[in-house]
Amino acid sequence: MASLHDEVEQFFQRYARAAESMDATELAGMHNAPCVKVHGDGRIECLPTQEAVRAFFRELASKYEARDHGGGRYVDLEVTAIGTAAALASLTWEQFRTDGSVYRRFRRAYNL
Repeated sequence: MASLHDEVEQFFQRYARAAESMDATELAGMHNAPCVKVHGDGRIECLPTQEAVRAFFRELASKYEARDHGGGRYVDLEVTAIGTAAALASLTWEQFRTDGSVYRRFRRAYNL
């Protein structure tokens, strides 16, 4: 049986692949509605339905395209069990321009 860290690592490998292809349907499927998104500027957004989650990722894809987004990766994954059926995962995302330079680095937490 895989450890909790291994299971979460596998989840984020799938998540990163979906994010790189900006597959809004796949990304939405990895979120449960209602979904709360806390943005870097402090805004809090509630996405009440799966369709709202898909629309969020479609909009995000267009923003990434406008930034000359060339890829990304996650680093520093930390996993903490929350009871027997959940986990808190925190990690750092690094996003690159098409020339390979990092244009954005941020830490994010996920309740899984």
